[in-house]
Amino acid sequence: MVNDVNVTTTTHVERGFKKLGTAFFDVCIIYTQAVYSDLLDEIRKNRADNIRLPIYIIAQHFSKTNVLDAYASGIDDFFDSAFDAEILLIKISNVIRRRSLLTAESQGIVFGKYHLRHELRQLVYDGDTVIHLTIKEFELLFLMASNFGELVPKNQAMRTVWKRNDCFTSKCLDVYIWKLRKHLAMDVSLSIKNVRNSGFLLTNKN
Repeated sequence: MVNDVNVTTTTHVERGFKKLGTAFFDVCIIYTQAVYSDLLDEIRKNRADNIRLPIYIIAQHFSKTNVLDAYASGIDDFFDSAFDAEILLIKISNVIRRRSLLTAESQGIVFGKYHLRHELRQLVYDGDTVIHLTIKEFELLFLMASNFGELVPKNQAMRTVWKRNDCFTSKCLDVYIWKLRKHLAMDVSLSIKNVRNSGFLLTNKN
């Protein structure tokens, strides 16, 4: 565990790529003395099997041609050995966050007795009762369910769902919160709380 990130290491590139096929990884980081052809060949092979995995190279010695060849092989970013660790950690955090959102979008979100199904824009209660949502209802509920138990600021909700922040939109938001409360009323353990002058919170009542 490094900076709250689980890390698996190996000293051999080929063994490292084999490990990628044995478990789920959010990102692959290759630290190397130089950018050599066998390394780029391994990256190309991995890209054929795993197109979504972000791959970063950190190299001590390289030329502009090396960098261009590395990007052509399928990497996502290139750093020299004097890289800023803080920037790298931010990049990794952003990758993990985006992949979490994509997973939520593809699989849906389960909270309480509800299953929010992204592909059909449906809210399913207790496995069989289907509630069809409007686009705005779905986007607002998806935002709140993705942040279950956490405050969603009003400004963020308005910008995310309506792409603007004004008095009229604020009133629309209040109306849609009322609609969502009605949709969620079948599960008495859930609550959308209004945090005065701040935002809304989808959470358990207790």
